[in-house]
Amino acid sequence: MIKFELETPQPGVVFYGNRQRNRQSGTTAVILNIQADAGVKEVRFTSIKGCSQIKIDLNTDSFCPDTETLYIGSDVTNIRIKNNMFPKVTKVVSDSKHFLSGNVLVEVFEDRTYRLKNTFCKMTNGGNIDMKKVNWINDNAFEDCWSANITNIEKTVQCDYKAFFNYNGINLLPVIDGAHMMGNIMMTVSNTIPACTTAINRYIDFSGRNVKLTNPGIVSNIYPAHMPKRIYVDNERIISPDEIYTAGNTSIENIDINPKNKYYTSIDGIVYTADKKTLIRCPVGKAAR
Repeated sequence: MIKFELETPQPGVVFYGNRQRNRQSGTTAVILNIQADAGVKEVRFTSIKGCSQIKIDLNTDSFCPDTETLYIGSDVTNIRIKNNMFPKVTKVVSDSKHFLSGNVLVEVFEDRTYRLKNTFCKMTNGGNIDMKKVNWINDNAFEDCWSANITNIEKTVQCDYKAFFNYNGINLLPVIDGAHMMGNIMMTVSNTIPACTTAINRYIDFSGRNVKLTNPGIVSNIYPAHMPKRIYVDNERIISPDEIYTAGNTSIENIDINPKNKYYTSIDGIVYTADKKTLIRCPVGKAAR
């Protein structure tokens, strides 16, 4: 690794890494390590001499204890950092088209995907996590984060498997039907999946449980090894056959339907039309026994 020379020196901050040369894009600085002294309040990722682009790949144990603001220059194209590398960051200022300004790190993609990459630790005063525009949460985005002060969360957000790995603020989130919820994301286990749920924390283990829910298709958000044994579909309205098929195509052994439902009924955990003349779905989990 080399020590990079900056166009504008940052007292107390040193970047290390490698240069990559490309005929079309020019020279790219790949920052692989950082040294930020105690007391440094702002780190600016921009303007490395002799480089037209910057990639940040800080998969190290480096620690910047006092940094509160990250500046992302227009020349930055990629960022990968550990969530606890900058534990006190509360502000991100971005002039890069690839990232948003805010109090968390959000990457922007051409297909209108906005990926939350880092919340940072937010350890003091219940620091706000503004999730405006975020529709995807990356692995480890909440690692070592302590805040449950979540705002502007979208109705539907996709989550990577390890999105909430080592999230310390999970039990401070609001509770609905016995489950801690982050917007419409179910974060902790309960015997009821709230009706508003659109995503489920993949670490939740429903194994062996009898679970009540409204939309049977929501089980597709449960990690396969963590499926409940039985579900009760508490829904009196019409249910899409595809949703019933989705639930039945798992290890779930029994699907029970609310007896007031006018369209479907269940006998011994098998779903039929209300007149009992047509089989809708025998759960794979039952058939496998």
